[in-house]
Amino acid sequence: LGTIDTEEKLLSDCVTLWNAKPALLWTSGIGVFPDQDGMGIEIKVPETTSTKIRQNRSECLRLLFACFSKTLYIKAVDYTPSANKWLTLVCEEASAFPRGVELFCSMLNFACSYDPIGWGIPYGSTLTSRSAVDEELVDICLQLLLILIDSENQENYFSRLIGSIDCEKDFKFLFDGMSRLLNSIHSSHNTYLPNSKKSISCEQEVLVLFWKLIVGNRKFLTYILHKEDITKILVPIVYFIWNGRQNPGRTGLVHIGTFVLLVLSGERTFGVALNKPFKQRLPLDGAPVLTTGNHADLIIILFHKLIVNGSGLYIKLYGCLMTIIANISPYAKSLSLVASIKLMSMFEQFSSRRFLFAAEDNPGCLNFLLDTFNNLIQYQYEGNYHVIYTLCRNKALFDNLMNMEFQPESDPQPKANSITPENSSEQVASRMTSFIPTEEWFNKWKSDLHINTVARLLDYLQPHVENFCASNGITSANEKSVMNFLKNTTLVGLLPVPHAIVIRKYEPNKFTTLWFTTYIWGVFFIRNKKYPLWEREKIKLFAINVS
Repeated sequence: LGTIDTEEKLLSDCVTLWNAKPALLWTSGIGVFPDQDGMGIEIKVPETTSTKIRQNRSECLRLLFACFSKTLYIKAVDYTPSANKWLTLVCEEASAFPRGVELFCSMLNFACSYDPIGWGIPYGSTLTSRSAVDEELVDICLQLLLILIDSENQENYFSRLIGSIDCEKDFKFLFDGMSRLLNSIHSSHNTYLPNSKKSISCEQEVLVLFWKLIVGNRKFLTYILHKEDITKILVPIVYFIWNGRQNPGRTGLVHIGTFVLLVLSGERTFGVALNKPFKQRLPLDGAPVLTTGNHADLIIILFHKLIVNGSGLYIKLYGCLMTIIANISPYAKSLSLVASIKLMSMFEQFSSRRFLFAAEDNPGCLNFLLDTFNNLIQYQYEGNYHVIYTLCRNKALFDNLMNMEFQPESDPQPKANSITPENSSEQVASRMTSFIPTEEWFNKWKSDLHINTVARLLDYLQPHVENFCASNGITSANEKSVMNFLKNTTLVGLLPVPHAIVIRKYEPNKFTTLWFTTYIWGVFFIRNKKYPLWEREKIKLFAINVS
């Protein structure tokens, strides 16, 4: 790690985070503040250029990694953080890890300062012989960091370190580093020069680290939403979810991306930021081209694709997806026609009898979509003519829903697990657990439907649109003419008093905590097959399928 040759007076006069000694850090960043408070004193961190030293660091970290891996040999149902004695000792007794702060800062700094492109120029990564060594060290740094902060126990020293970061310079350093790493993947596939940009393979670790920061440090979450461009994180998440939706090996990545969006959607500033126009061209297979869309459109189109073309892998995420859309809807100033059509397509599936009667909680997804329409109508009516137009064109769907009756003999029941090429409400129903609908259950969810606002809108607008079309000799399919008519139509005094905006926020629980533990260890196992760190046949945390 080097020796401390900095004068004691210099160290005492300068402010350092968590009392980390700068001379022991691998690189500058978290834990050291050059020229703090304008004192004119600069703390320099020794930055080695030795490849051998970096290789040695990787080996030492891998040794710690193996020592902390008791978690792999415990069944998920029996797992508790205290069961891992090595990890408990290190995380809860600072004296057992005397240089833990310096190591923690060094790993975090090295990972977030890594530039996979290399000097920021095409083919830059090929100009240095250290590229592969650095990438390997970044991987093990991130993995060991996540192990140390995995337990959210208040006694976990490293979790408290994450929560205690409160300097804007540190927040910016972390955000810039993680966004650079995450965006490197789609950027490497979106260039005219073949292989000119190098991507990373640790995107799952980076995304989990980002998750830990926004959940464990409220100040960091506030900073990135108010002072950074949060779409720099959103865009790579969209890319990961879109390209991983049909790959069973990427379901964990799709889940963590969705959980991150759920946390962000609980903040008003995020919903407002989504109105920023989306002008990038992501390398997505089969994605519609957004010529006038924004980032809210991007999320809606993504979720629609995940539902209709997700191979039935994400049924349990439907409620989460609809919650995110409902959370951002009060702030969506102008959704595109493409996004509006996708919303209606999801409504058609979720309002079908087969989907509603397939599982007890399925009507909740429908209510989230109704909340979305209500928010757009009551808070963003003036700019969302595409949504209003789409609602008018599909009034029959809402009429069918309001007129739906309980018919026990003809109501469909879930059948065997059979998947058709395209996901649909029938396919979703077949994947649901066995459920027998009752008339009491039916009456309860139907009486709780949030459909009054949409019903009043359609009862008023539909006759006016039909009269307008008849008097002008056009059809309701004449989008441009009907749109102009809707722009000049007011609903003042016609709708119910606007309801209070309801934002549903993520609430941690023991099940999601266990899921994250299992997920990250699964990622570590898959990504460390090169080194025989574990006894594969004795692993109990998850099942290993050998093909």
